[in-house]
Amino acid sequence: MRKIVCIVLCLFVCLGLEAQKWEKIGDRPQMGWNTWNKFAGNINEELVRGIADALVETGMRDAGYTYINLDDCWHGERDADGFIQADARRFPNGIKALADYVHARGLKLGIYSDCGTATCAGRPGSLGHEYQDALQYARWEVDYLKEDWCNTTDINARGAYKLMSDALRASGRPIFLSMCEWGSNKPWLWARDIGHSWRIGPDIWCNFDSTRVHPQGFTDIGVMQCIRLCEPLRKYAGPGHWNDPDMLEVGNGMTVNEDRAHFTMWCMMASPLILGNDLRSMSPETKAILMNSELIAVDQDELGVQGLRFATEQGLEFWFKPLKGGDWAFTILNPTKAPVSYALNWQHFNLTDMEVSRLGTHFDSKIYRIRNLWTHKDEGKTLLADKVWRTLTVPARDVISYRLTPVSTKTPTTAQLLSTRLTRLAKKGIMFGHQDDPFYGLGWSYEEGRSDVRDLVGDYPAVMGFELGGIELGVEKNLDSVPFQVMRREILAQHRRGGIVTISWHPRNPLTGGTAWVNGEERSKNTVAAVLPGGRSHDVFEIWLRRLTTFLASLKDEQGRPIPFIFRPWHENSGGWFWWGHGLCSSQEYRALWNMTQDFVAQTLPYNILWSWSPNYGFEADALDTYPGHNRVDIIGLDAYQQRNGEEAFIKQLNKDLATLCQLAREGGRLLALTECGFQNIPDPTWWTRVLQPQIEKYPISYFLVWRNADRRQYFAPAPGTADAKDFTEMVKSKKILMLKDIAK
Repeated sequence: MRKIVCIVLCLFVCLGLEAQKWEKIGDRPQMGWNTWNKFAGNINEELVRGIADALVETGMRDAGYTYINLDDCWHGERDADGFIQADARRFPNGIKALADYVHARGLKLGIYSDCGTATCAGRPGSLGHEYQDALQYARWEVDYLKEDWCNTTDINARGAYKLMSDALRASGRPIFLSMCEWGSNKPWLWARDIGHSWRIGPDIWCNFDSTRVHPQGFTDIGVMQCIRLCEPLRKYAGPGHWNDPDMLEVGNGMTVNEDRAHFTMWCMMASPLILGNDLRSMSPETKAILMNSELIAVDQDELGVQGLRFATEQGLEFWFKPLKGGDWAFTILNPTKAPVSYALNWQHFNLTDMEVSRLGTHFDSKIYRIRNLWTHKDEGKTLLADKVWRTLTVPARDVISYRLTPVSTKTPTTAQLLSTRLTRLAKKGIMFGHQDDPFYGLGWSYEEGRSDVRDLVGDYPAVMGFELGGIELGVEKNLDSVPFQVMRREILAQHRRGGIVTISWHPRNPLTGGTAWVNGEERSKNTVAAVLPGGRSHDVFEIWLRRLTTFLASLKDEQGRPIPFIFRPWHENSGGWFWWGHGLCSSQEYRALWNMTQDFVAQTLPYNILWSWSPNYGFEADALDTYPGHNRVDIIGLDAYQQRNGEEAFIKQLNKDLATLCQLAREGGRLLALTECGFQNIPDPTWWTRVLQPQIEKYPISYFLVWRNADRRQYFAPAPGTADAKDFTEMVKSKKILMLKDIAK
């Protein structure tokens, strides 16, 4: 018999060599109940069944508390083949029967083990039996494993938890892995693909703000100590990988105020909500706290962002948590032993969460409806004015917590209408765009109504790109010698036809007097720092911004209404060839440049511009540090060109970059575009349908824009007679690529 078991386990291990944790079972912080905080090792089958019944009868299951987890001391001994068994005295019917009882009530069963030779209470650990234990849990139909870290001398934490994660995956049953490593080995740095949550510190105990040292030498920590440890780790948390400050002590002896603050802060930190009290005899106050559906919704929010402590003032802590749809959770925590009154001015809390979500509160331009999450009453709206909204008094060791929801404007702006249109069109197909399309082409220039693309397929591009480089100097023509007066006319014509307009700007270097492109000598000069407030070139640059804004404000239709357009300044900043590029300024300086430009333009044109941010193809991860934030960007783009003899590398890198930016766009509800692309002179006659189209159709791209047809030595769009003309025509006929007539209907 042992030989058969050994053979089976060997096969089992081999199947799991390349395994990873189970996905899609931890997309929200886990909710449930655990035996330890209230009952420690004094557990049995009758207790667990009673708690399961209470979860159902109290409505807590329907509130989201679905896991019922056995902690230490359920274990018996291992059988002759090494498989763990339940304590027959405490669990006479076995774990499988208990799982059936729990499952029959719409709940899930969790179990406990340890990476070491023994559990913290001296029961058998999983060391050397990981695959056997995982298989046994799967046989019992267990749904959740908490794995502790006692008795692990000379054991590598990452290897130990990876081994159990692989074993659980190989068992064939989706099992949530809760890593209880106490933070000693910083699991947040390496456990994202191993476990679904990880403890970030020692055990909690039923105290708001103190520690307790046991005779054996280990320490328990209070609620505030848990918060302090969890707070700086927010960037590591997210859907499927959560920071765990430990189980809840609500209802176990703290005051109602302390319980309320404890529960609220766990929700603000997107922490697991694992109850630890006796649900069969809890007070109405305890039940009201644990059943607060509005706070639970904050914890379980789909965005999955851990809250941040923005400020500390008068002993109070001000916490914000971005939520899906533009909402924010806002909590004022008073950790002191006395009530504190505070005059709340919303303008003191304008923030952008650059570390994780890149979302901003923008209280200076956005109004929110205010919902009190504990009184369950609306309390009016935030103020745009720089004045006190009201004076609040936060009781000792308590919270005031709000949900802030943006108030919709009754009349959508032209920019909002354009954004809505782009979103709708993206569901229909991908728009084709061309830079400088109506000005010149292969063998012609400035022939009214003409276009290389139109000459070929009988239709204009859906998107036309225009360049404003030179407008800052007050000259008549841009850097490509296009007269601004002609450009204004063609922008109006494209708008009148129902097309989309996108505008880029390559301003000259205000510090050196050179072009937007830097030479070797200029690489040592920080132009961005020079144009920011206080810099030596700031005054000159403000004049340039004024000239830019004057031209943009002149873009109006026949009725004098501003034309909506996409504006793409400071693009390809991940490269090092423009004075605002990588290595030529810091991420903070780049964002300051973006914000300064946007704020200046918005003073005159607040309602008709969609702002597009676009790094260059092949960007490094740190390029995302320059992202201005979802509240400042409407379209996330990519500039990507294929080089000769680089097709395979181009396809690979293009997919990598688009996947990264697609995730960023989805997180913020932004549009995605291939804002600049192409293959110079398109030497491959099947490039459009064989290389580019199959890649971009994988992503929810709004449009792709190829660069200009300068002359026959450098062009990026087809024309009659070019080698790629037939292939481009076939791509357009597929109806998956949208031209002007497709969007103007």
